[in-house]
This record gives sequence, C-alpha cells and structure tokens, in this order.
Amino acid sequence: MEMYEFDQLSDEAQARAVATVRHALYAEGFDPTEELTMQAARDAYYTESGMYVCTKAVWDKQKSR
Repeated sequence: MEMYEFDQLSDEAQARAVATVRHALYAEGFDPTEELTMQAARDAYYTESGMYVCTKAVWDKQKSR
C-alpha cells in the first residue's frame, strides 16, 4: 500500500482527512480546535483518497523493528 503525507493529498482528500481527524479528536474527548486538528492531520499517513492509515510515530516504530 502506498502512503501519502497530508500535503501530498488533493484538496478533496485533505478535506476528508481533516474531517476524519476532527471526528476522532472529538470522540476521544478533545476540543478539536483548528490548530489541534491540523497538527494531528499533518502527523499521519493516508491513502491517496485521504483515508487515515497511521501516525508517523507508529510507522517509524514499525519500520525500526
């Protein structure tokens, strides 16, 4: 599976990613401010269509094994 960083996504895929991240933050009890949402969105990998795959920290940890 090919993974993409947030800035590599199309505008439509970025909007989908932001909506997903905002929903996840809210579900976990966080106040999904614009700053927090964008920080979390940029700290993850996605499929080309904007589906969340994992955080960069998780991916880096898996790669180092």
